[in-house]
Order: sequence, then C-alpha cells, then structure tokens
Amino acid sequence: MSAADQLQDAPRNVVLDLGSRWTRAGVVGEPSPRQAVRTTQLPDDVEQKLRQIFSDILHADPKKCNVVILSHPAANQQTIQRHVSCLTGVLKVLKVVCAPSPACVSAGSKLNDAMVIDIGWDDCRICPVVSGVADETSASWTGYGVRALISSLVSLSKTNSNLIAFQSQPKDVQGALEDVLFKCGLCLPSGSTDQVKDAEIKVQCGEIVAKISAVGRQLGPRSFLEAQFVAPETLVGDDERSILLACIRSLQKVSMDAKKSVMSNIVVVGGGGHISGLANAIVEELKCIASQPNHPLCSIIGSATIKSLGPSLKCAALAPTCFPSCNSAWCGASTFGNQLLD
Repeated sequence: MSAADQLQDAPRNVVLDLGSRWTRAGVVGEPSPRQAVRTTQLPDDVEQKLRQIFSDILHADPKKCNVVILSHPAANQQTIQRHVSCLTGVLKVLKVVCAPSPACVSAGSKLNDAMVIDIGWDDCRICPVVSGVADETSASWTGYGVRALISSLVSLSKTNSNLIAFQSQPKDVQGALEDVLFKCGLCLPSGSTDQVKDAEIKVQCGEIVAKISAVGRQLGPRSFLEAQFVAPETLVGDDERSILLACIRSLQKVSMDAKKSVMSNIVVVGGGGHISGLANAIVEELKCIASQPNHPLCSIIGSATIKSLGPSLKCAALAPTCFPSCNSAWCGASTFGNQLLD
C-alpha cells in the first residue's frame, strides 16, 4: 500500500501513551499498540515528536483523527497539556480526550475498585480507582522506580558476590548483572547507544526473572524488601521513597467504605510489573506492616495510622489482569476508546 493510500485509509480514533521511557501508539479497538518505541528515539520537540508518531507509526493524517491521550494524576500535568495544546492547536486533530491511565488499567481488567501501582523507569505512581473512577485526590508519587530497583540489585550483588549463580563466573558481578538487565531492555550500559529489540527482550526476559527471583529466595522476603523497597540510605535513598509508604499514603486518603475493596484488587503495571515476584512481594509486605509492629516503616507511619488501616492492609491481594503489565493502560484505553471519545 502506498503512503497516499495509507493516509486515505487512516484510522480516526487513536490512543497515545507518552511515557518517559516508552511511547506507545495505536488504533482504538486493536488488541495492542501498533508500535512501542523508546521515547529517547523520538525528537525532544513536542511538535516534531507528535508528527513523527502520526507519520511513521500511525500512518495517519492528524486532522482526520480523534485522540485519546493517557495521563496519570500523579504525573506532571504541564507536560500533558503541552502535548494536548500541540495536538489541538498545531496538528489540528478533531478531538482530544485525556484518559486517566489508572482507570484504563482498572476498566481493562474489569475491576470497579483497584489500587493501581505503576512502576516506571524513573518513578512509581500510585492511584486508587473507586467505582471505575481514578481517585485523583488519593494519588501518590515516589521517585523509586525500575532504575532504583536496579541500583538496589547492583548494590546487593556487590556486597553479596555469591548471591546470583551466573552461568559463567564473571570477574565483575556488577557488570554482569547490568549486562543481563541491559539485554532485557531495563537499562543501557554506560556509553552504549545500542537499542534492544522487542524480540531480544522476550528471549532474554526469563534470564533476568530467574536471577532476580534467586536474589529474593536467598535473601529471604523481609530483607529483600528492606533492601529494595524500603530503600536504606546506603543503597538508593531514605525510607520516604518507599513504594510501600506511597501505597499507604494513598490508602489513607481513600474513603473508609472503599479501602478494603481497593486493597483487594492491587494491580502492578509498568516496567516493574515484569519483574518476577515483585507484585507478590509488595502485597505480602503490606500485610506484614499491619501485623508486625517492628516493621521498618512502622516508626514512620505511626501506630495510630497502622491500627486504623490494619484491616484494609490485611485484605491486600493481587487482582487478575487481562493485559501485559507494560501495555495494560494502553489496552484499556483501546478497549473503551470509542466510549471515551463519544
């Protein structure tokens, strides 16, 4: 099909997920994005980036398109607004609707209430969904994402050189771990400009899952969690950056009658959702906070707060999901995109 034919047959309703690490674009109603590209491969300029997405990925004339653009209540809204302004004012799309990504994740998994934990590359964004609506006033943010998880694992490998059983015995455990993470698309070695293909990520993913799981098994769940998510200052920061603490801060703001149902449907999405055992570990540690007064976060949270939230924390459970964690928000928006644009 020629470029002219492609433009003439262009889709009208499209979904854009403009993440800091990955950009996903596709057509409403399709089961997955047409393409997911590293955001760093796209121009920094908003107009140039959007034009490239429409021409190279969607093969569509923006003037003939309605756009669902994913946003997160805990994200920088100025960045979203710059993209919306460019879509409407410069590219002249027909219509733009901002869809809260937590609500799209929940709707795509057929959940009315959920606690959506989005662990991205640079941060973690947490937002409860109540009765199908993202509870924006209860959203929380922490600068503890996949990058920080990697830092924790690297630090662990340096102090516990026999933790991970590599197939070959590397001279530099840190370098070997970073190499495995690189192959899985989680990070790039210093100075490297090579890009990892999706096929390579799928092939190599089992390797990193096995190694991270091995770390968890050998350290034990509590010490593994303390190292990664409580984030001691010697590794990646202080306790205030904890994913667990951010979850509890969000839960505090949820209405009393919705707390238990929200915690009964925890959904972990984003790049962190691919790390084997991570979602289960978060759930188990939230339960642990409610039952163990000596938990490292108890001194920060306070006994009164733990007592009031205890029944809800004990209900913590993972919800079944319908889509891969990395695409769950996009897929939810694709499923309900036509309704969003009505």
